[in-house]
Amino acid sequence: MTMVRDVASGMDIQAETAAESTEYQEHVYYFSSSENKRAFDQNPERYLEPYRTWDNPDVLLFMPIVATPAAQPMRPF
Repeated sequence: MTMVRDVASGMDIQAETAAESTEYQEHVYYFSSSENKRAFDQNPERYLEPYRTWDNPDVLLFMPIVATPAAQPMRPF
């Protein structure tokens, strides 16, 4: 299961079951609905702006499409 962020709604969703996806600037973004995809496609920068760093607007604070493996339980030392 790969969790990703729907940048239009802010929801975390599963990439494998996302309703829609689109590619923008060499990244794939996933959406929970066709309405969210349509809104993103009309103005992608509006939805990506909150994820940019303050000092470098070309760098995202995190990559919404990057999946991390399921968290492993912490083992005591």
